[in-house]
Amino acid sequence: MHTSRLTAGVTALVALALLATGCSSGDEPPGGTEGGAGGAGGTLRISNAITTDPIIPMTVDTATTRVMDMVWTGLVRYDDKLAPYNANAESIKTTDATTFTITLKKDYTFSDGTPVDADSYVDAWNYSAYGPNAAQSASYFSLIKGYDAVNPAAADGSSTPPAPTAKTLSGLKKLGDLEFSVTLTKPMASFPSILGYSIFYPMPKAFFDDPKTYEKLPVGNGPYTMKSLVPGQEVDLVKTPGYNHEDAGKADGINFISFSEDTAAYTAVQGDQLDYAPVPTAYLATFQKDFPDTSALVTGTSMMDMQVPLYQQKYADPNVRIALSMAIDRESIVKALLPGAATPADGWVSPALPGYQKGACGENCSYNPEKAKELWAKASFSGDVVITTLAPQATLFTSVCQSITDTLGVACKVSNVADRTTYKGIAQAFEAPGPIRWGWAIDYPTMENMLVPRFTAGGSSNWMKYASPQFQALIDKANAATDPAQAATQFNAAQAVLGKDMPDVPIYFQQGAAVWSEGTEGMALTGFGWPDLLKAHKTA
Repeated sequence: MHTSRLTAGVTALVALALLATGCSSGDEPPGGTEGGAGGAGGTLRISNAITTDPIIPMTVDTATTRVMDMVWTGLVRYDDKLAPYNANAESIKTTDATTFTITLKKDYTFSDGTPVDADSYVDAWNYSAYGPNAAQSASYFSLIKGYDAVNPAAADGSSTPPAPTAKTLSGLKKLGDLEFSVTLTKPMASFPSILGYSIFYPMPKAFFDDPKTYEKLPVGNGPYTMKSLVPGQEVDLVKTPGYNHEDAGKADGINFISFSEDTAAYTAVQGDQLDYAPVPTAYLATFQKDFPDTSALVTGTSMMDMQVPLYQQKYADPNVRIALSMAIDRESIVKALLPGAATPADGWVSPALPGYQKGACGENCSYNPEKAKELWAKASFSGDVVITTLAPQATLFTSVCQSITDTLGVACKVSNVADRTTYKGIAQAFEAPGPIRWGWAIDYPTMENMLVPRFTAGGSSNWMKYASPQFQALIDKANAATDPAQAATQFNAAQAVLGKDMPDVPIYFQQGAAVWSEGTEGMALTGFGWPDLLKAHKTA
């Protein structure tokens, strides 16, 4: 997941045919820098939220992933239109969409000089999956055979899982110094396309020797190396010496800076104190005039929604959840607060992704005051509706609350949380008093990524405690399909189940809007709604 996803991006055109049985995930990136000969240099100053969580692949967070994508090179990267191509992987092959043989390219090293080999991946994935390590990324590895043995689920009615019966995934096998195999629990034709996500990055021996020391200044195998790290505030990167691969960066360094107020980052770009910032709501109407030559507005692959705490008895009745959804006038809210930068959400998969189906949620995501009142009258709900949100979205959810109150007559309050760490803690401890603002930006370009982490039982971003065997069965059918159209049909049927259960209330699909400084070149938003910083550099 990435908790708190707020990004958006251009149309995702992922050729799933590349990922069908018997093929690799791609070859070389279009363009690139031959031999890693960087470009003009300079240090890019980038607005990006920095959490206090470790900046390592076991952390699941969009903003953290942006940093890791510069410090690590995974098996796969994605081009500007989100098509996957091999990076550290020489090939990813399968004949049955269940067992994949992965061969690594030679001559990759971590920035501490140690080699990147099969152990770097196998050990990292086993560490993430092993229950006692409590990695945020653990559930992603449930795809791999043997997960239940290394991370067994707690029995019904218990919050404490049993002890693991194994320490390593039986589906991970080292075949040679530069080759390993992955056997999944169920067929998944698109598996190669997910391997560019940061949770699948390799780890050096230094991490396993002393994780706490390593986390103070993590070491990766990518084009940039961490020079300094102040948790929650700032990360400084410099070019990795001797990194001679296709994805070498052009800038000499990248400085990621965390701003508590998004408007402060925007004005910092105006004052030439920052080189990149997303456009805050307050400037959506004027940013293209403020930055006529150094701004972009692109089709989005992210969304804003509210997860409903099913663990709170007052929200257990589907009539409550559906009534809340029908009480929200999405179109009026988007028009007033996000003119030209968002569209009302009609499901849980972005319109930019292949397979999107208009109206997948059904009528329950449409503004229908009369039906909402009718359902609310049938439900037994006491007290106020309290929506928890991060401070930058306070205005948005105040409008959502007002729409709910105007329609249903129930008091609705917004609880603003100032920092991301506290906000994530509320969700992860299952302590939300009511709906909690959630934002989702894709980790990798598939419909599966917008559905599985949030809505499967035990999913890495399922903070609602939602579980539906019907939903899971449809997801399994979609993942097993080698034909993209058949997969999309099953994913959209799974969305229909969500529309009936409404564990999460979609609000809008977000466009990507960003500005950058005049002295910066090569800055363009990719399909993730985030610039490819490997191509950007300073000219002044």
